[in-house]
Amino acid sequence: MQATQPFAYERVPYPGKAYLETHPDRLATLAILFGMTPPAVTSARVLEVGCGDASNLIPLAYELPAATFTGFDLATTSINTAKSCIQQLRLPNITVDSLNLLDFPAESEPFDYIIAHGFYSWVPPNVQQALLKLCHTHLSPNGVAFISYNTHPAVHIRQASRNMMLYHLAKTNQNSTRAAKEFLRLLSSSIAEGSASKAVMTSQSKRLS
Repeated sequence: MQATQPFAYERVPYPGKAYLETHPDRLATLAILFGMTPPAVTSARVLEVGCGDASNLIPLAYELPAATFTGFDLATTSINTAKSCIQQLRLPNITVDSLNLLDFPAESEPFDYIIAHGFYSWVPPNVQQALLKLCHTHLSPNGVAFISYNTHPAVHIRQASRNMMLYHLAKTNQNSTRAAKEFLRLLSSSIAEGSASKAVMTSQSKRLS
């Protein structure tokens, strides 16, 4: 990643939450349905790539005290928030660190479940390849990797309002959050009521705002 990216990434904290679809119990269930014999969830080693403030990992560590959880993220601010929360909750089975995926230690022990949610679609190709390599080299036998990603054509719906906003700001030589929000408001209000476009654009404009 470029040196400027961590700073830009940390300027607006990414909202963290628990993602049900990444729970090791669900991943194990899917693995069983596909004929695998996944590692026991209650004693599993779990890694989350791009864990942010560990809002996804901390509930898992609390629920599964005999399992171990490791997370890392490039955003130092988010990791410091995670460490503070972990300390206050006195959770001995979770460790988080500020780390670039490209610097992930090759000597690390294998993990039974590897999670990378909301990560793959937003990083450059060399980091995507590093993620796949990590899963290939650090996943235990019958382990499960969960990698979410955005696909076209559906993701065009999310990108449309964003692309129009950026185009507007570039053409009007503006570079402020206030100008961006005002454009999104005007964009949403200019579409006819009752149309599918209105519902989609309003939803995405609110999301971006």
